[in-house]
Amino acid sequence: MAATRVDFTSHVDKKGYEIVSAKRPPRQPGLSEAAWIMNSQISDWAEARIVGRGGPRRLVPLSNYPMLFSKFANVKTPEELLRFVTEYGPLTSTKGDEIGPLLDQAKSMMACVKSRGRNFPSWSMANLKAWLSRDKAKGTISVKVGPVRLLDALWLQLGQALSDGTEWRQCKHCRDWFPVGGKSGRRLVARFCSDEHRIEFNSLQRSKR
Repeated sequence: MAATRVDFTSHVDKKGYEIVSAKRPPRQPGLSEAAWIMNSQISDWAEARIVGRGGPRRLVPLSNYPMLFSKFANVKTPEELLRFVTEYGPLTSTKGDEIGPLLDQAKSMMACVKSRGRNFPSWSMANLKAWLSRDKAKGTISVKVGPVRLLDALWLQLGQALSDGTEWRQCKHCRDWFPVGGKSGRRLVARFCSDEHRIEFNSLQRSKR
């Protein structure tokens, strides 16, 4: 029997998403929106939500992003969370994602990544579905697990990565953490999260000589 697979498809608003808050942190005159968001504390956004703008939906299968959890784990600010939802879809509800709790979830996931699973939280998932799926071409049977929310799917992805021997490194260029080994597609000795960051890092090093 093949390994368990996480089956989930996001429905992403084509018009994008925005931050809506009943309690907006103070914004200094002349401060750009990006700087205002970046300089705010997580607690300032306790009542803020990320909501869709009401456009048609595009489908984003999670199977296209087997290591998507690592991108979510690197989210640190409301602006980064907004970019994540805009690209990959709502994490908890199409009616709106609460920013404060989700930033806490990303922080918890990163702690789990850095500890190689030793800080894996107790996680309960509602309405989790599972079924057997046959691959006629390969003649194999796999177990598919279908969570209702993208957030649950990301935790399942992380659990799978930990079980197949995936490890994590900190990119020498951007300092984000990225998966290596296991089924990540990167060698254990990799030092950069992407070829683009390897090229940029080496270019900067040459310019300093």
